[in-house]
Amino acid sequence: MLLKNVGLQLFSLRDEMANDYCGTVEKVAKMGYKGVEFAGYGGLKPAEMAKLLKDNGLEAYGSHIGGLPKTEAELDADGLVADALAVGREDGGLWARLQAAFGGRDIPVRARYGAAALEAFA
Repeated sequence: MLLKNVGLQLFSLRDEMANDYCGTVEKVAKMGYKGVEFAGYGGLKPAEMAKLLKDNGLEAYGSHIGGLPKTEAELDADGLVADALAVGREDGGLWARLQAAFGGRDIPVRARYGAAALEAFA
């Protein structure tokens, strides 16, 4: 079976990404990958990242969020979801990860998108 939508975890290219973020993303697209999973945005704003992906025919398949806060009060869930949506993650990209980070407790994302949507991605 031939896979059609193979993505690459950009953290696997962290050294190259540190030297030339945009150029490395372009090379990934030229290799034939259809999407990427981020490990940070290389200093780009979400709108700039969305343009970089679009210009290279890539989709945002996932994101790594480093240094999640230890308490729900410190979590900027709205900001994280807004960033994920801005780069093309139609599902907000973070529901299951945020739920796991807080042991399944209610979090701001649940209030915004609804319990059913959160649980569908858990």
